[in-house]
Amino acid sequence: MPNLRSRMATLSIAAALIGCFQLCGWWSHPTALATPIQNVATTTTYLPLVLNLPVSCNDSEDNDIPAQAKQLITVGRECIGSLEDDPVGEDDYYSVTLNPGQSITIDLAGMLDGADYDLLLYRETVLVASSNEQGSASEHLSYTNTSGVTTTYLIRINIFAKSTAGINTYILKTSSP
Repeated sequence: MPNLRSRMATLSIAAALIGCFQLCGWWSHPTALATPIQNVATTTTYLPLVLNLPVSCNDSEDNDIPAQAKQLITVGRECIGSLEDDPVGEDDYYSVTLNPGQSITIDLAGMLDGADYDLLLYRETVLVASSNEQGSASEHLSYTNTSGVTTTYLIRINIFAKSTAGINTYILKTSSP
């Protein structure tokens, strides 16, 4: 009896729909399939996507020489910088001010294969710390201001080699207790 099977399948589907409609509150009574209590508007709900992406390193050109150093405003978190528009041998400079006895840790990471950037820290023109790892390995340095006075230091990111695999960017992370 195909007719009976067809009716049983229809009743099963109807029962499932009625249960769903009752749970959703769309109908007040299971037999009132043709009478909705309310019209449900179709809406699109977007859930916030929380990403912890680094911000820009205040890497606006020109910051290729010490006199053009941009103040690093992201101490304590990561930022993204770019050497894409700079030729090999050119630099990005940032300045950071340390109080007497204050330490800073600087990490440079996120370089593409084939890129080689070096990380250097200067007090005026005097090199006080550096990291020169080979290839695209991350760079790391720590330094404490032992001068006894508040001093501005220059962070230098030097391009030893650029990558041909993509855009030449880096992630600079600084922390200072």
